Amino acid sequence: MRHALNALAAALVLISGAPRTADAAPPQPADEARVVAKQALEFYFQKKYRVAAELYHRATALDPLPDYLYGAARALHGAGDLRGAIKDYEALLAAGAGGEAYAAKARHHLAD
Repeated sequence: MRHALNALAAALVLISGAPRTADAAPPQPADEARVVAKQALEFYFQKKYRVAAELYHRATALDPLPDYLYGAARALHGAGDLRGAIKDYEALLAAGAGGEAYAAKARHHLAD
């Protein structure tokens, strides 16, 4: 009876698709970037802008999405690091990343 229950439990684990350590895929850079960017946003809302900027830069290095670079620029702007913010806004414009929406936002903040 015990052997049958163990076999049933093993079969349920296999059927459920529960990940096994040996089969687990390593995290992809884009997935890791999303986690880091989420942490950055939490620090941004806490007004810990320097930490948020560092995390956004890390996310950008993992996955160069315009959202992350724009987040870094806004965090640096919030921290009073206008040179750093300008550098990121200009990099966003130079890359043409994010289309006109990000370009307009970057130009607006550069004009401030």
